[in-house]
Amino acid sequence: MAVMGAPAPVDPVTPQAEVPVRRSASNWIAAAWSDDVVAGALVPTRVEGMDLLLYRDADGHVRAADRRCPRRGYPLTDGSVEPTGIRSSVDGWLWSFDGSATEPSGVVHRSEPGLVLRHHAVTEVHGLVLVCGGERVPPDVPRLPSPEAWISRPTTRAVASHPLAVLESLADPCTLSYVLGVGVTGEPRVPVATDDVLHLQFAVDRRPECTVDVRAFGTLLMSVSATGHNSGGALIGTTPTGADESLELRTCAWGGGADWAGMAGRLAEVVAAVRRDQERVVPARRSGLAVVRTWIGRA
Repeated sequence: MAVMGAPAPVDPVTPQAEVPVRRSASNWIAAAWSDDVVAGALVPTRVEGMDLLLYRDADGHVRAADRRCPRRGYPLTDGSVEPTGIRSSVDGWLWSFDGSATEPSGVVHRSEPGLVLRHHAVTEVHGLVLVCGGERVPPDVPRLPSPEAWISRPTTRAVASHPLAVLESLADPCTLSYVLGVGVTGEPRVPVATDDVLHLQFAVDRRPECTVDVRAFGTLLMSVSATGHNSGGALIGTTPTGADESLELRTCAWGGGADWAGMAGRLAEVVAAVRRDQERVVPARRSGLAVVRTWIGRA
């Protein structure tokens, strides 16, 4: 069974004061599963209050555009996909991802104010379509097994909670133990803590040869993997939909010893129990939760 790359040798626990605060202006956000965006289709989605359309260009690459016509404000959902953009079903204008707009008469407008359909940075990672509000480099997610190795179908769950609840739950050893069905110890090591990536590594109770690795690529895209007896892992995307305390939780899993197939349901359960007005108590200055709070600037 192929699993995410084995963890590199790490230094002792990184003190809270040494963990940098994230300064990225935006996140990569899971907007859909890749299989949901088929050629020729316009797929509506809502990400952090933005109404978007996902579609594939002539080369098969996913594009993400604002859902409404920039000229008249009507939705483009019923339009058609052409090699260079979206053609409106209402007035026949073609809105291209290169910044041009073409009238039905053939007149082309290039990057004129009010005549540009905004497109967003988008990439695909291991079956997830990720959207970002600004130009960003795709996240450096470690190699994962192909979908043929997944032990559960990709799932999408609606959860009422705040956007950071997933990452905070995975950084808390008690919650992580419940979610994975294996015991992890309290204080993690921190092999990586940069502006865009945080890596927490937990030991497994009574199994010194095993580790559990939680990686955050921004605050809304995470992976959990294990080595040794519980080899396996999961990719987790959190999508704020714009409504108050409303999330979509997307997960896929693979592996053996731990109950990876049941992980998604238990994670949704504990995340739903967290509310903005129910702050978690940070029991130790160098706990995983404390490190996360520092990293996201909430310490």
